[in-house]
Amino acid sequence: MNLKNDDTQYPNAPGGEADPPEPWQMTVREFGKAHPATRCFQRYTSEQRTTLQASHRLFPGQKEAVGEKFYTHPDARSVAFERAACAVRTAHKAHLERALIAGKQVPPEVLKNYPELKGPTP
Repeated sequence: MNLKNDDTQYPNAPGGEADPPEPWQMTVREFGKAHPATRCFQRYTSEQRTTLQASHRLFPGQKEAVGEKFYTHPDARSVAFERAACAVRTAHKAHLERALIAGKQVPPEVLKNYPELKGPTP
């Protein structure tokens, strides 16, 4: 088993190690690297395959497909996404909404990607 050794030092902790930032303190890019989406595959049922094969609007490769891929995120359960970026953004936004409701100070650089969310006024 090959494990990557992470030597990240966080300056504000005793002994040079600090807790990593909370998800609501990260930008969406940082959140995506720390908490990636999961790629999944769902096989078609025999009824779905019959329907696909009978369709005159699909290309031959699409008619022969045995399933489809989708993405999920552990923080946005029971929702499937076509792209990994959508899964990550939705999960990150949910963390930000919970933090704002709890009255936490979300950094402005994090909120700039979500104009619909408003932080608490000082």
